[in-house]
This record gives sequence, C-alpha cells and structure tokens, in this order.
Amino acid sequence: MPFRTFTWEHGSVTLGDRTPDPELRQVDDDTFVVLRSFCYRAARGDPDEGVVYLVPGEDFDPPAQREVDARVVVPPDASGRTDLASVPSLFWWLIASYGNHTRASLMHDALYVDDGEPPVPRRTADRLFLTALREPGPQKGGAFRHWLMWAAVSAFGTMRWRLGLLFGLHLVAVWALTIWAVVWAWGDGVGGIGWNAWQLVLAAVAGLVFLVVLGSSWRAGVDLRGGWLVPTAITSLLILVPLADEWTYPIELEVEPFTLLLAALVLTLAGPLWGLWVDPTLRGWLWPTALIALPIAVFPAALILVAVVLVWLVDLGASLAACLRKTSTGEERPFELPSLKTTARV
Repeated sequence: MPFRTFTWEHGSVTLGDRTPDPELRQVDDDTFVVLRSFCYRAARGDPDEGVVYLVPGEDFDPPAQREVDARVVVPPDASGRTDLASVPSLFWWLIASYGNHTRASLMHDALYVDDGEPPVPRRTADRLFLTALREPGPQKGGAFRHWLMWAAVSAFGTMRWRLGLLFGLHLVAVWALTIWAVVWAWGDGVGGIGWNAWQLVLAAVAGLVFLVVLGSSWRAGVDLRGGWLVPTAITSLLILVPLADEWTYPIELEVEPFTLLLAALVLTLAGPLWGLWVDPTLRGWLWPTALIALPIAVFPAALILVAVVLVWLVDLGASLAACLRKTSTGEERPFELPSLKTTARV
C-alpha cells in the first residue's frame, strides 16, 4: 500500500514503514481536519510512478519551497481541511462518505485547489485518486465503485458543475430515449408474443447475466489499451437490439420507437467525446462508466428520496401537533419546520 507516514530529512521526504490510519477532528456538520499528515507514493504503472504526494494535517510544518525535492508534491493549503468523500446522502447506500477509500479521498481533497496555483491539474488529481483506490489492500473490493467514484469527481470536479450538468443531461437523454422506445415497442410483447410470468422471470435472469458479463468485460479491459471499447459495445447492445427489431426502410423521421432509438444511438456514439476533459490515459472510460452507473444509482436513490419525503411528512405532522401544545411553564411552543437534509442533527 503506497500510503505511508513520512518525516522530513535534509529537504527530502523519508517514508515511514507503516500505513497511516487517518485521524480527524470534526469542525462542523460537513467539515473535518486531518490531525496527522501522511503521504502517497504513485504506484507502479501510473504515469507519475514514484512521485510522493503529501497530505498535510495539523501537525504539518510546510518547508521552504527551495527545500522541496522535485519528486515531492506539497499542496499549497496545509490546513488539512476536508469533507471526506463528497457523496450526497441519497447515494450512501452505494458509496459511503468514509471507509476504505478515506485515504484516497483525503489525498484528492489536498490536491484540489479552488484558489491559487494547484499542485497538479485536476484531471491528474482524479487519476491519482483512481490509482489509489485500485491499490490492493485489506477489505478492498467493489472494483466498479472505484471507477464510479473517479467518474463522479471528473464530472463534477474537473468539469465543474455547469459542464458536469450537461454531461449528466446527455446521459439522461440516452437512457430516457432508450427506455421510452423499448416500452413503446415491446410493452405488449416481443415478436407478437405477449408477456407472461415466465417470460418476465426469464428477462430478469437475462438482465442479471448481462450485468455479470458486463462486469467481466470491464475487469478484463481496464488494464488493456482500448479495453473500454468492449463494455461500451456491450452496453450499446441495449440500443442496437431493439433498433434492429424496429428497423424500417425507407427511414421516416417521425416520433416512433425507431427514431427514438436512432437518436439514442447517435448520442451514445458522441458520448466518448466527454473523455477529452479527463486524463489522457483514462479518456475512453468516462462515458461507459457513467452510462452504466446512471440507472444503477438513480432508481434506488429515487426510492430513498420518496422514503425521506414520507418521513418528513410524518415529522411535519408531529411539529404541527407540538406547536399547538404549551410547554410545562405555560409558554407557547414555536413551530419548527423539519429538515429534509438526511444529515441534519436529530
């Protein structure tokens, strides 16, 4: 594990012999401070292999710039402030805000700079984040989640929110057009055969097998040049198969399943262009990662949001009832509007 403790010796970094356990102090609801500094040495195979990136904590004493080794990157902000993994609470079931990825998240926060000269470009920080997540270690798992976290910070960190929002709308458009067309064309059945219970079970099993095949192709391709093409092609089958079934000639540009699927295919083929905003070594992987992750993440999150609203309505009723009652001293109770924020203090 390339995460290590370190000490300064004669202007250079000497790595410790143990993996650090992150020590944090909570400042407010969302902000923490790293108490003990540590570092990350870029792993073998990374373009910056061997470079050491410091993660400052409260105990960090910034050296004079002239004393810093060229192979050591010192972030300009030595405050050690962090919000851990910036994961919205609706998605904590998929990726927690802390866990085995905490060290990588702290390093990523240290390398991101909003004001002043960044120690490395944001796309480089994103790549190092993914490299660190993929490091072998105890209780490491969830390979696709590592790529999903990288895609999220690339979309809403490197691209910033406006461009990231356009990227998200592009993904939503592909899935919306595809689902709309498939439900329209195959809602009553496929090939003149209506849906029944065993066909629905078979379709569900086929979907599970599809995900396993997709995951296998993903893992086989991540270390190969152009390996992103295989999962991209497999995902595109979800559009190509119904498109072939609905193919019409001559082509008429009317609102029908065929034209909807054709539009989804065109948007899918344009999707890899978003890779121009990420590190060159990972360009092909952004689009298939996000395309696969969107439905997996959004549908459960929508159910969680419904549950949060239902609980809020119950809390609202309780607040209304409470404000109608006086305190034990005979004073009026103020009305307290419940918060929808799932991280609010209880």
